[in-house]
Amino acid sequence: MTGLDRFKRKIKKMKNKTTFTLGLAKLTAKLILGTAIILSFFAASPKIDQAEALVIITNTCTSTYQLAGQPEVLSGSDSAMVEVFGDTLPSSWITNALVKVTASSTEVIFSFGSDTSTTAYYLIRTNTSNGNTTVFGPVSVGSTYTDTTITADVIYNYAVYATLNTEAGPVSETIALGVSAQGSLFFDPSTSNSSTIQVASRQNTRAFISINNIASLFAGETEMMELMITAKDKTTVGIPAKNRIGVAQNVYEIYCRTMVTGRYLTSFATSIAMTLAYDNGRFFVEGTNVPVAQASTRLSVFRWTGSSWLRMPSTVDKAQQTLSSVSYHLSLFGICDMSRPGFTGYGAQPNPFTPNGDGINDKSYFKFPNNNIEEGMFTVFDLNGSVVYTEVITAGEDWKSWDGHYNFGKSDLVKAGIYIWQAKLSSNVYTGVIVVAR
Repeated sequence: MTGLDRFKRKIKKMKNKTTFTLGLAKLTAKLILGTAIILSFFAASPKIDQAEALVIITNTCTSTYQLAGQPEVLSGSDSAMVEVFGDTLPSSWITNALVKVTASSTEVIFSFGSDTSTTAYYLIRTNTSNGNTTVFGPVSVGSTYTDTTITADVIYNYAVYATLNTEAGPVSETIALGVSAQGSLFFDPSTSNSSTIQVASRQNTRAFISINNIASLFAGETEMMELMITAKDKTTVGIPAKNRIGVAQNVYEIYCRTMVTGRYLTSFATSIAMTLAYDNGRFFVEGTNVPVAQASTRLSVFRWTGSSWLRMPSTVDKAQQTLSSVSYHLSLFGICDMSRPGFTGYGAQPNPFTPNGDGINDKSYFKFPNNNIEEGMFTVFDLNGSVVYTEVITAGEDWKSWDGHYNFGKSDLVKAGIYIWQAKLSSNVYTGVIVVAR
């Protein structure tokens, strides 16, 4: 027996027309004994508890009426309160929309959520170009639905509703999505914060970008957005050859822009998540000298600033051959060997650096010319001229790194401050300043 049936049985008699106050419940008047009544639900939150709710009933006529088991109501201003027990229909939403675009197919993979128990989900898709609506389902709880029938350069409105047994819950807010022929994603910046949008690279679907809290992230934006992640060979993106050393073969161009005006959004108040993919050769990560077995300790995501690579905290998944990171900026991203990021020139980077063990800028890298393939000595001095770190420069080396620790006399972490570094080769000496911040 449904909650509505049990509520009907509570009404014992009603002699004249009675009016009630409209609330959150979406029960229509004609369902309840043909009498025009409206219910007002009160609960701790907008989502009514599945077990029970309170109904306040006010009599606006001059006669008496009575609810089963309740005292008679004698005047137009009197009211009665009764508990209604029964099933509340679930409200649902799209939790995730992952767009995968490959050379041969395009698909949108949906996941769903619900506030109460649910039997199944149904996905509703409306083609905004011709108004045609299609319903997909049922989709069992815990499953995803993949739409492979979308047309390029068409925007669709997607919504979902859940069922409980044979009864349908309300239709969710819509998500507007589309995919261009080039593989970019079109989406509405006002999409509910309860949803996540992801778009994968056409060239490698293991690489994708995710946006959470969409409405908050794009607050004030009214135009449809275009989001794109493209895998490109590192030799084709205009990065100088010396900055491509130690960079995996594929780099990723990621951008977001408005569809109408073409305005690019490059900086955000909250972070955007990304997962980038690399490929293993027989022994090394492609494009690098990193042994496959050392990928988890030597690889990191870097962002190209236009002049240098900036390292970002990353998580490596060796099984999937991916790295995950977050960024507040959109640009060109690469997976790089942490021990050999390409510098635009000579000197120390990052400077200052912070050797505090948080995985971010824990080392500084020192680049110097060694065209004659000479041997030499790399040394770091404090401002008193005392040696704090020293290391041999072998033939052919043109860079060194320092993690901020002594290796001359003791092994402690040095104090924060200014230090002098020196690369002394047999015929040349190169020096500079490095700042240690704590």
